[in-house]
Formats: sequence, C-alpha cells, structure tokens
Amino acid sequence: MSRYSLLTTVGVCTALFLTACSDSSDPSDSAESSPTPSEMTSPPAEAETDIDEGAAEDPEGSTEGPGTEEDEGEFADALQERDQFLEDQQLPLDGSPLEATTPEQKEFITSQREHVESQGGTWNAEAETLTLALSLDACENAILAFHDADQETVLMHIESSPIFNQVIPPDASTQEREGFEADLASTMIYGMQYICPEDHEQWETIIQDLYPEHLGG
Repeated sequence: MSRYSLLTTVGVCTALFLTACSDSSDPSDSAESSPTPSEMTSPPAEAETDIDEGAAEDPEGSTEGPGTEEDEGEFADALQERDQFLEDQQLPLDGSPLEATTPEQKEFITSQREHVESQGGTWNAEAETLTLALSLDACENAILAFHDADQETVLMHIESSPIFNQVIPPDASTQEREGFEADLASTMIYGMQYICPEDHEQWETIIQDLYPEHLGG
C-alpha cells in the first residue's frame, strides 16, 4: 500500500493537528479504565428497564441474556490489554505532542519522514504527532474489537475518529473527503505494521476494499 506523505493535510490543517491528537491520545481522564477515544467498540451502557412483576416473582425467571458474564469478561480482558498497550507505548496521555519513543515507533517515523522528504516535503513535530496518533488510535481500537475487525468496524472507526474529523476540512466535498480519508487511512495502516503488526493485514485489506479507487493499485 502506498504511504500518505501528509503534505496535503499539513498544508491545509496544521493548526488542527495537536487538537486532534490531544482528543485521541488521552483515552481516560481518570485512573480507571475507560473506553477508547472513538468508543466505537465499547459495549452500550446498560439502560434502566422496568422488570415485569411476574418475571420478578418467578424464581426461574432471568433478565440476563446468555453469555453476558462471558462478554463482560472478554471486554474486561480487552480493556486490560488496551491499558497495557498504552503503557508499553511510553507516550504522554495528556495531549502533549507525540515523539517516537519505542524502537518500533522510531522505525515507523524514520521511514515515514524519509518518504515525506523524498517527495519534497518538510517533516515537523506536528506531522510526527499526527502520524503516530493515527496508528496508535487504530491499534487501540483493534484491541477493543478483539483483533477481529470487519469493514463496519473500520468504517465506524474512521467516521467517529476525532483525528479524521478535525484534520479533514469541514467544507470538503464528498469526493474530497474520501480522498483525505484514504490518505490518512493509508498512513494509519502503514504504522500498524510497526506498532500492532498482528492487526495490520486485516485492517489493510479492509481499507483497500473501502477505498479501491485510491488505494487499490
């Protein structure tokens, strides 16, 4: 897959980079585990419901669906894995600019910077922050999708991502927005092969299917 150089987006949206990455990089405002910034894989909050009195009086009645405890256990495991992933990345979660820290991040950023510069672009701190945030956010959501994403999962990630939504110009036409999405997604996927390689192939295939005119070649 071709890699997005970030040149177009940097030229249009430099002022938005840190804001977008701040929204994505801080998945929690508390010490407790919380849903990912996009929240697209989080289970719906339990709604208050009125229990039928007959069912409440029936000792054999149950208002809990099958597999509920198992599902909750799986999601708890995913949250724990997500938290460990974030800790392993050794990056700030307070909205500060991101700078490659781990060997995998450094290899990714070095490769991306060389690509940008080979296209005549100038690499800067904002580009590094955005580039890292795109892939880290995708890896985080891949974890909360239990490493089993489908096209709907990835599309929901893109549509709800504060990074995509704040970097893409709000007045972009449908066609222009699709081009921006494809370019950002290309960088996102490229970084996944360094930061969460177990999810890279699945997400790459889905992204290529979502944007065949841009990335199918």
